[in-house]
Amino acid sequence: MIRHVVIWELLATDEPEKAAAKTTITEALESLVPKIFQIRALSVSADVGIEGNWDISLTADFDSVDDLRAYQRHPEHVIVGGIVRSLTIRRAAIDLEV
Repeated sequence: MIRHVVIWELLATDEPEKAAAKTTITEALESLVPKIFQIRALSVSADVGIEGNWDISLTADFDSVDDLRAYQRHPEHVIVGGIVRSLTIRRAAIDLEV
């Protein structure tokens, strides 16, 4: 199994805007589950507010690297990626075999 982990730093700096961005990102990413059959599991989590930490994360599981690549190229993922990019300033990712 391949675990895809991504973290983002939000563009917003005040708490109400950050909260709205977290909600938008969470809803957009979670909407992919019924649309992309390669997703085995997906969760989005927000940081608890520790200074210096990144703001929000995605953890998604796939059966194979090919399934992960299919997810990344899927038209619905491309749309959601645009939404996420519009609300974030930095991204880091790692793909692990678990």
